[in-house]
Amino acid sequence: MISGGVSVQGGEFTSCHSLRSPTALLVVDASEVAEPFPVVTEIWSDYIAVPESYAPRPGMARTVPLIELLHDADVTPRPPLPLRPELSTDERPTARTAALGDLIKSGAIVHHRPGPPSGSDEAPS
Repeated sequence: MISGGVSVQGGEFTSCHSLRSPTALLVVDASEVAEPFPVVTEIWSDYIAVPESYAPRPGMARTVPLIELLHDADVTPRPPLPLRPELSTDERPTARTAALGDLIKSGAIVHHRPGPPSGSDEAPS
């Protein structure tokens, strides 16, 4: 079980943790407050003192049960992706050239042909 606490001493923000499983997320909207740090610190202190019975502040702070956050999320474990088969020595240059060609076609990289140095009147050979 993990939960966190906050204290402010000498202008420094510190956090301490106790072993307790969180059941909700504290959501705070301090966008309308001129000095949000003291307000958020006070709200956090009120919440961490007794998270189970935290009284929401309408329009500013409330708790959201974690199960609600995960309700629409797919948390099904996925099997690992298959490893790419190792290319033989003969196949590597072809695969590299094909990948480079795909990058050039997509515009992800620009292929510049060598030419004369800047300011030179020489034609490319």
